[in-house]
Amino acid sequence: MRIDIRHLDGSYVTSRGENPVTDPYGQPQPYGQQPASPYGQPYGQPVGGGQHGPYGQPPVSPPYGQPAYGAAAPYGQAGYGVPAANVPDYLAWSIINIFLFFPLAIFAIIKSNEVKNYLTQGNIAAARQSSDTAKTMNLIATLVGGGLTLLGIILAIIFAAAAATYY
Repeated sequence: MRIDIRHLDGSYVTSRGENPVTDPYGQPQPYGQQPASPYGQPYGQPVGGGQHGPYGQPPVSPPYGQPAYGAAAPYGQAGYGVPAANVPDYLAWSIINIFLFFPLAIFAIIKSNEVKNYLTQGNIAAARQSSDTAKTMNLIATLVGGGLTLLGIILAIIFAAAAATYY
């Protein structure tokens, strides 16, 4: 059984006293460096300067049917590395509207999440439609909730004034 021992200076020695880190020619290599290729190319680098996978593996290709990075995607969708359109999702407004008028706010949150899902899929038209629907629902929820809150405050003042006249 061979046991590798690391010294304080970073060198390794096996339990048999031999140096386990050597290149193909028997020369010791500094810790953490790859042995030099006998053909003059850096270790793991392709000859033509192409892009290989890690550790000298063959080139990484996109999954079947997927466009390459930065290539034009089919059907007008955004490809890999291409920034998608900036479509607002109004999620924060939807969450705030839970406190004003929660029935519409829940549907607005659902539409806001649909915007993110459609953008992830690259479907910009559906994302814009869901964004517009979320904005409309949020606007209605804000107006209705604000109106009901204002009505409640006015009624509370009226009832407080009316109750003060009886005592």
